[in-house]
Amino acid sequence: MNECMEVASRMQAIEWSGKALLRKSQARLLQEYLRRSALWAQGLHAQGWPFFDIDHGVDLYVRVPAETADEALKALPDFATFYVGRTVEWSRDADLSRDEPTEREKEWRA
Repeated sequence: MNECMEVASRMQAIEWSGKALLRKSQARLLQEYLRRSALWAQGLHAQGWPFFDIDHGVDLYVRVPAETADEALKALPDFATFYVGRTVEWSRDADLSRDEPTEREKEWRA
């Protein structure tokens, strides 16, 4: 299965709640996913939005400095959920601040 089909399959597998109260929230989550994936696609100069594999464009060896991530964690309000904190921690695994793709990224895209 190619990347486009895999992502489309994942989106089709979303279990939308039958509860009317949740539909607006679910739609907003999907909109936010598409918005963020567009930003990733733009930052990675990727083709095929919204159906592309972000991992193919991320340099796995780039890290956000630990002190920067720690400062971001400290700035979170007390009511932030566990997953908000984990997302900040996970952000250390990729940095889109580069203007040009790395050699590794160029190889992946070839």
